[in-house]
Amino acid sequence: MDIRQKKEEILQKSKILVMPSYIESFGISCVEAMSFGNAVICNNIGGLKEIVENGVNGELVNIGEIDELSNKILKLMNNQHLINMYAENNIGRSKEFTEERMIKEIYDVYRNI
Repeated sequence: MDIRQKKEEILQKSKILVMPSYIESFGISCVEAMSFGNAVICNNIGGLKEIVENGVNGELVNIGEIDELSNKILKLMNNQHLINMYAENNIGRSKEFTEERMIKEIYDVYRNI
């Protein structure tokens, strides 16, 4: 089994991705987890705050707020309905970040410079 297959196996088995990054320009690992129906908890920074809408498809946490992070983890662990809602929303949301769309958006930025 190669590394990609192992990653996909883990993402298929998991239900929640916790990503407390302090620096994140985009968050491809977040989008990958979302595409497998994982609920996400991440810091409210960089591209993550554009991918995750708090209370709609995941939970955003302020940087350095350890108690807030642990409370949100427990909130999801104790609420299967919320996990299911985020999972459903994330499968659809992840489809907005196709390779083709991202290339087009980058091209458009450079074209307009």
